[in-house]
Amino acid sequence: ESAQPEDLIEEETTAPSSEGGPLAKRMWRCARKGVRAEEVWARFAQQVLMTGALRGAKDVSLMFRAFAKIKYRDRRALDALSPFILRHIDAFGTHELALILNAHKRLEYERT
Repeated sequence: ESAQPEDLIEEETTAPSSEGGPLAKRMWRCARKGVRAEEVWARFAQQVLMTGALRGAKDVSLMFRAFAKIKYRDRRALDALSPFILRHIDAFGTHELALILNAHKRLEYERT
């Protein structure tokens, strides 16, 4: 039996908290599994818009990389995430910054 989009979105995780919040981890897990269902990513994008300032550095990184892996381009969600890159710039390592820049390129995203 295949998983429904709701099952993927609501799935809990037991990963350490240093690896990002629950939403970011669910997004990354779906991206790694190759889930490309439009309704899943539209719902994730909506949740990104609703969670506002509740993002840490790891959350921002995982969310951008998840959108890039699936190549899901939601301009409003990306615009909402972008300011957090500068807010947490000191928390990113060199490797993580390179991954975020690569995600920007894969998404063909330029903040205007």
